[in-house]
Amino acid sequence: MGEVLNGFERLLGNDGSPWFEHNLELAGEALNEFSSAEWRNLQSRVLSSSAWVTLTFMLSKYDALLSGVREYDNYWSDVAITDAIAFLETFLGEDWAALGIMAEERPRLWQSACAQTLSEATNTACSVDLLLGLLRVGDDDVTVAVLDSINALTSSGLDVSVHATQLRSAIAQARANAGAAASCMLDALDEKLSPA
Repeated sequence: MGEVLNGFERLLGNDGSPWFEHNLELAGEALNEFSSAEWRNLQSRVLSSSAWVTLTFMLSKYDALLSGVREYDNYWSDVAITDAIAFLETFLGEDWAALGIMAEERPRLWQSACAQTLSEATNTACSVDLLLGLLRVGDDDVTVAVLDSINALTSSGLDVSVHATQLRSAIAQARANAGAAASCMLDALDEKLSPA
C-alpha cells in the first residue's frame, strides 16, 4: 500500500530535494492509482510537508488575484488572468477539490473570473467539473462565463457530449438575457453539442 504513496512523495521532493514543475505532472498521474487508504495516509503525511505549503500558497495566490477583479477591469483581462492561469497549472487533486469548495462561496465576479481561467487550464477534466459546478450558481453572468469557457474548450477539441443535456438547459436559460455577442457564442456552443 505505501509503495504508491512513497513514489508520489519522491516526485514531490522534501526539504532537502526540491520538486520541479515536470514532477508535478508525474505526481498528478500517480494520484490516479491511490486507494482510499493511501488517500488518508497522504492527507496525514502531506499536511506537514513543504510541498503542501507551496501548493496551498498557489491556491491562495489564485484566490487573491480573482478577489481583486472589478467590473470592466482591464488589468484583469490584460495581465492578471495570465497569472491566474499559471497558478492553475501548479494545482494537484487537493487544490482542485479546494478550489471547487472555494468557488461556491465566492462573489459573482470572482466566479466569472474563475470560469474564464478554466478554459485555459491544461487539466481539462478538473476544469469541466468545476465549470459544471459553477452552473449551479444560477447567476446569468456566471452562466455565460461558464458556457463561454466550455465553448472555448470544445473549440480545442474537448468532447463534452456527455454533458449535453445540462449544457443545453444552461444555454436556454442564458439566452433570455444574453446580448448579441453572448448569443453568438451560445449558438456556436449549441451547434457543437448537436449530433453530427
